[in-house]
Amino acid sequence: MSSNPASPVTRITPPSDSKIYLDLTGLPWSHSFLLTILKSCNSNLDTFDISTTTIQGVNVVPGTDRPQSTSHSAVMEIVHKNDNKTTTSTIYLKKIAAIDIDKPYPDLRRNICYARNELTFYKTCQTACNTPRLLHSVLNTKAIGDHDVSDPPGPAPADLTGVGGILVLEPVNLDPSDSSSYFQKSPLTIPEVKLALKTFAKLHASHWNSPNLTSLNLQRHGGSYALPNRNPTELKKVSSNFKKFCSEFSPLNPSFYTSSILSVGRRLEESASFISSSLLSPSPFKTLIHGDSKSLNTFLSSSHPSLLIDFASAGPGHGMSDVSMTLVHALKPGYEEENLIDYYIEVLKGEGVEYSKDQAMEHFNLGLCDYARFMLGRFWGSSTPATFEGKKDNENVALVNRDIECAEQFIKRVEEALTSLNL
Repeated sequence: MSSNPASPVTRITPPSDSKIYLDLTGLPWSHSFLLTILKSCNSNLDTFDISTTTIQGVNVVPGTDRPQSTSHSAVMEIVHKNDNKTTTSTIYLKKIAAIDIDKPYPDLRRNICYARNELTFYKTCQTACNTPRLLHSVLNTKAIGDHDVSDPPGPAPADLTGVGGILVLEPVNLDPSDSSSYFQKSPLTIPEVKLALKTFAKLHASHWNSPNLTSLNLQRHGGSYALPNRNPTELKKVSSNFKKFCSEFSPLNPSFYTSSILSVGRRLEESASFISSSLLSPSPFKTLIHGDSKSLNTFLSSSHPSLLIDFASAGPGHGMSDVSMTLVHALKPGYEEENLIDYYIEVLKGEGVEYSKDQAMEHFNLGLCDYARFMLGRFWGSSTPATFEGKKDNENVALVNRDIECAEQFIKRVEEALTSLNL
C-alpha cells in the first residue's frame, strides 16, 4: 500500500468500504493530503523530513468509526516510513461531505454551513477556550455561496461533488488507566457539571459584550436550536407534538398532566418569536457561545482544564443558552439549579465579568424555553415510552429525550419558566 510521494495524485487503497477513507469527491485519500497532515502532526520534530516520507497505510482505530446522517468521524492511524523507520501517527478526522448527505437540499445546506462555521471557529476563535489542536482543515462551500445558515437556501446546485469540509484534530487521550486522560459521559454528577460550566463561562467571558462579535465571521446567530437557524416547519409542530407526547405518557403518571402542564406546547409555540428575539437581539449580555453544549461535546478531566469540541453552531448569543442546555442535557432531577447558576456567575466574576443573579435567571428561563421549543418541535412528535426505552443508554441523546422522569421534570421547569416570563 506504499506510494510514491513525488506523485500528488497517488491515492491510498482503502482497507475497507468505510467512507471515512474517501475524500469530499468520493475518491480515496491522496498521498499528498496525508503528507500534509503528517507535517502538522510532527511539526515539533526537527528530524521529521516530509520529502523522504512515504505512506504505508491508513487504518481506523477499532470502535471509533462513526458514520452519521450528516457527518462521518473516526480516530485514524497513518502508518508512514521515513529513513527506513516505520512510525504511526494518530489523528481524529471529521468529514462533512455533501455527496454523503441524503437529505433535502435545505437540510443538506444547513449542515454544510455548520461545517464552514466550525472550521471558521478553529481559525479565528480557538484561543477563546481549550480545544484539541487543529492539525489541518479543508473547506469547499463555493457551490452553496456565502449565505448565513439562517438565510433562505435558494435552489439546489446541479453538482455538489467536492462540497463540504474536513477537520483534522489531535486526538484526545481517553485512556481510563492514565490519570491525565479525559472522559465523556452522561448523565453528569454535580462536580462534573461544574467542570463543564467553568469551561463555558471562560468561553463566554472571552467575548462578553464584545463589539467584535460580527467580525469573527461565524454564523449570525449562535445555537444549534436558535429559531432562525431551524427549519420553519418545526415551529408549526410544537403544540401538536406536545399533545401527542402527553397522550403517550400521561397514562403512566396521570396526576402530573394538569391543565397548566398541558398548556406548555401551545404557550411555547405562541411565544417562540418573542423568546428568540429576546435572546438574539443586540444586548450588553451578548457573547460568543458554543451553541450545542451537550455533555459529549465536553471532554472532562480531574487534572486538566476541560476541552470543548464541535463548534458547528458557535456564534453570538446569550451564555445562558449554553448553561440551560448543559443542565437539561445531562443532569438527573434533584440538583440545585440556582446553586449551579451561582457557580457560573462566580466563574464569570473571576474572569472580570459582572452578571447579576436576576438578569442571569431571566436569561436562563429564556434559554430553557428556547431549547424546549426545539425539543418539542424536533423530537417529541414521535416519542413514546418504547422509544425512550430504546434510547435510554445512548449518552449522546439528551436525558429529556430518553428518561421519562427527566422529561417530566423538564416540562415542569419549562412551565415555571414560562410563568416567570409572563408567557
